[in-house]
Amino acid sequence: MLALRPVQTTCTRNTNLVTSRPRRPRLIVRLLEPCRHNSSLNGRHARTAWIITAGNGEQDKQAIALAKRLGCEITMKNVLPAPAIKWLFPVFQKRLLDHRQKTFGAQVKPSDLPWFLYSPRHDTLAPPYPSVVLSTCAETTLAALQTKASSDGCTRAICIGMPFVGLDHYDVAVMGRWEWPTLGLSRELKGSDKVVPLEYSLTTIGDGVEDTADHVPPIPNTLEGSNRIVGVLVGGGSERDFAWRSEDVTRLTKMLERIVDIHAGQILLHLSERVTDSARVIINSWHERLSPARRKRVAMFDELDPDSAEPVATILQRATHIALTADSISMLSDALAMRKPLYVVALAAVHSNARKKVYTKLIKEKRLRKFAPSRNSVEGGTATDVFSDIGEHPEWDLSFVDKTPEVVAQVARRLWDEGN
Repeated sequence: MLALRPVQTTCTRNTNLVTSRPRRPRLIVRLLEPCRHNSSLNGRHARTAWIITAGNGEQDKQAIALAKRLGCEITMKNVLPAPAIKWLFPVFQKRLLDHRQKTFGAQVKPSDLPWFLYSPRHDTLAPPYPSVVLSTCAETTLAALQTKASSDGCTRAICIGMPFVGLDHYDVAVMGRWEWPTLGLSRELKGSDKVVPLEYSLTTIGDGVEDTADHVPPIPNTLEGSNRIVGVLVGGGSERDFAWRSEDVTRLTKMLERIVDIHAGQILLHLSERVTDSARVIINSWHERLSPARRKRVAMFDELDPDSAEPVATILQRATHIALTADSISMLSDALAMRKPLYVVALAAVHSNARKKVYTKLIKEKRLRKFAPSRNSVEGGTATDVFSDIGEHPEWDLSFVDKTPEVVAQVARRLWDEGN
């Protein structure tokens, strides 16, 4: 079942762009423990959370990371706007909810979804209602606000990322600072209790959220003459956010060949569910064309293939160097938390100036470099980098202070007045 997205008004399509693949709803089973509903919304030690999911694994991981750190038992709800109104922007969908509440009051049968919502998995929004409900994208806005309204405000609503209705409809909005220019937040809202700012994104690794696996990827621990293991995280996205062209994907495969052929390195190549079909075909075809000896140095892991899936946390832990595409601030945060040499791929493909500034700022702070493996195996000293052959570099600054615990404490304080 396809996840529903708001209709864009206009779209100019470049035929050179890698075609987008519709997102496929996925339940992140690895991160979830069996959970049960709580009949008391005020139970300090028995809080529950509903995460309204549209099937985007990365956004769901952000919500799960926050809910787990808040001490909540989690239930995933795949509830989306009905086909009749999916084309409406969430602010207009919210007006339908308001009109229904004023005209008919509370639902007569809470076990049924109202006409403007539907669930591909036949989930309901029936009581007992949770302590908190989390929304992560446009498709999940209406169901989250419906839950809050049905509970007469007892359920607190959290927006993670860009809100698609007025902030006054949420109790807390956890937002990256790079998103603020897009929203045009006033000085009053930026400093209000509604907004909890993020420098990057919530880290989704560690603290019991997604720990590294007990095993390592099935490749030799060492190869003769090799002490470099490069974890390469490949993502993707819509054309308006990350216009990754076919030639960009091909260029990446040539860079990976240099790591294997010239620098005698090993590669842990991870394809996220966001990778477009066209990009996945190019990468898989390249991998299949490698000789058996070279293929031993390239281990591939695909989130859409259960037989080859591997937790990102394991790959980040195993790698000595990390390279990632510039489409995901969440993926960037998890990589920064490893405190290892970090490289960015396809920065030019990012359309958002605000998002691009996040990467350029890290480059200036000596915590990130552009990925450009050298064609020459000779190293010229500490100022040169065989994985970023664009001139001399200042010394790495691999420090990283994870602000996620601080953000979680702020959210708890604003929701339940804890920590005062």
